[in-house]
Amino acid sequence: MNHLEQVQADVSSCLDAAIEAVHRRDLGAVIECLGKALSIYEENPSAVHEPGAQIADLLLYIHAVLNFDGLGHHMNHVSDLQARAEALQVPLH
Repeated sequence: MNHLEQVQADVSSCLDAAIEAVHRRDLGAVIECLGKALSIYEENPSAVHEPGAQIADLLLYIHAVLNFDGLGHHMNHVSDLQARAEALQVPLH
């Protein structure tokens, strides 16, 4: 497995963990998993623009969390995740 494939696999694992946390109704864990996936992309920004990148899925999950009624004190953190994820979509060149 090359580096980019490893990055995508790591992001995928984080997104899978976020889905599992949703099933457990653990909002804190959902946000933590999404943040970890985002951090992986921030450390490997070129991976965002590669085929197979899951940045659109990550943004979709973040938007879903933002629409959750019980977000409360997590709102600022999730809004920050959204802004960071959107910034990653800007072309590198």
